Amino acid sequence: MSDETMMKDMPAEQAAEAAVPDETTSAENASMKETADQQPVEGESEVPSPEAQDQGAESEDQPAEEKPSEAEVLKNRLLRLQADFDNYRKRVARDHAELVSQASADVLKAMLDPMDHLEMAIESMAKDAKDDDPMLKGVRMVHDELLHTFDRFSLKPIDTQVGDELDPNAEEALGILPVPGIAENRIAVIVRKGYTLHGKVLRAAQVMVGAGTPAATAEAAPEDAPAEDGGAGKEE
Repeated sequence: MSDETMMKDMPAEQAAEAAVPDETTSAENASMKETADQQPVEGESEVPSPEAQDQGAESEDQPAEEKPSEAEVLKNRLLRLQADFDNYRKRVARDHAELVSQASADVLKAMLDPMDHLEMAIESMAKDAKDDDPMLKGVRMVHDELLHTFDRFSLKPIDTQVGDELDPNAEEALGILPVPGIAENRIAVIVRKGYTLHGKVLRAAQVMVGAGTPAATAEAAPEDAPAEDGGAGKEE
């Protein structure tokens, strides 16, 4: 039976509805056609957009971060070990030099007491013996030889003189002794000589300082100091 015969047999309302095309079916067909047009044809490659091409070029310009090779890792480790060993070697050399210097200082300082006794012996012998006494000459030769040895190791006596002002950095005041002609805080008697090692005080000199008698204080005062006249004028 043909479509025309069927439409004739239908009622008039149904025939009118069948004659109207289905809008839903038409919309679906149009969508399928549009999707088919968007799909690339087989054998043809899709052309990328200009933005995508720029991004691809930038990614090619930036090199990828490569992990260091095993040889580079071992080389860096070797350099660190070499630097650590160099620092250790310098530290050991410095500690050794300080140890040797301290040991030398201890030995030289221990020899100062026998030197003091030798100088006291020379001073005592010089009071009773003559200058050409063979014994006195021999003791003085030993004393000079010790001084020469001290000088080789940069051990030198501190130049301390009676009447000099007390230097607290190199001289130790044992007490106050009133001595005529010695002002206050000035050396009156040298009890024991002091020595320096490489320019540093190894043993401070021991001295007695003056009490500062009025006459000595007046002599030690500067001559150009203004005199106090108490406001009294000169008499003509």
